[in-house]
Amino acid sequence: MSYASVTLWLVTGFVAALLDYSFAAGFGLVASLVLCGVLGYDPRSVAGAAALAQVVSALPVLAMHHRLGNISPKAIEARRALALFASASLIAALGLSTIAAKLPRSVVVSSYSVLLLALATMLYMSIHSHREDPSPTSMSWVAVFYGVLAGAYKALIGGGYSAVVVLAQRKIGLDLRSAIAVTPLVKLPAFVLVALVYTLSGHLDPLMALVLALGALVATPLAAHLLRRTRTVLAQRALAATMVIVALMKIAQVLAGL
Repeated sequence: MSYASVTLWLVTGFVAALLDYSFAAGFGLVASLVLCGVLGYDPRSVAGAAALAQVVSALPVLAMHHRLGNISPKAIEARRALALFASASLIAALGLSTIAAKLPRSVVVSSYSVLLLALATMLYMSIHSHREDPSPTSMSWVAVFYGVLAGAYKALIGGGYSAVVVLAQRKIGLDLRSAIAVTPLVKLPAFVLVALVYTLSGHLDPLMALVLALGALVATPLAAHLLRRTRTVLAQRALAATMVIVALMKIAQVLAGL
């Protein structure tokens, strides 16, 4: 890697972690928008690197959130639903990353564009669900459905997991701050497998992943403090708009190559 590449991945890791761990913008999603959407890296390479970076940084940021009181007792009481979500996302992420690792790059890039538009639409429509006191729904079906969705997005476009898991937690009645704070823990099982699949299939550059992880670790303390002042609705609106723009750019690139 050149000095410029190292700097780029380091800064991307810092910004992605800052936005994810404080606004639930999605570490892999932010990294994907920059590295895949703008710079043209293979989505699978970024997905694997982002997964490994979050495995490294998840426990430190979780400890910071706990120390600052960002995790409410109600989040701990919802551990069964969170475990169910993690299990469903693990199965989906493992299966789809294994399939994606064998697909032609053109198919992966085309799918990336379509899925990005779908995720942007879903997040934009969910903005109004971020009320102070959401009405809880059935935990089991919410956990399984959104778990599969989150795992699929992590495997296929490298991001979107955080946004989906926070949305799911809001639907079962957790407050927004706790939902964001416990997300790094829910991610771990699925992300370990995604990183492993893309490493074994040759899509992951370990050095890129480590640089991305270093940037994430540097951002961790600041992100935990920012969560206490987060304005997630504004962040998600900006993120949804960015996803639409990048998805349209990727679709244009695919059509130009036909």
